Amino acid sequence: MLIVLMTPSVLGALLYLAVLSTAAAWYLWYNGLEYVDAGTVAVFFLSNRWLGLFLAHPR
Repeated sequence: MLIVLMTPSVLGALLYLAVLSTAAAWYLWYNGLEYVDAGTVAVFFLSNRWLGLFLAHPR
């Protein structure tokens, strides 16, 4: 059984990882879409799932 103490530092880390990092990633992704062609965006959009699967697979 995993017991996690909700201390202020744990809540701060959770806030950083869940909200701030995700918001920064979305902001950068959509700003990057303005500067590239639709074909390039399609390749990156469709490869996100495979790249995530590859990086998450234990070795």
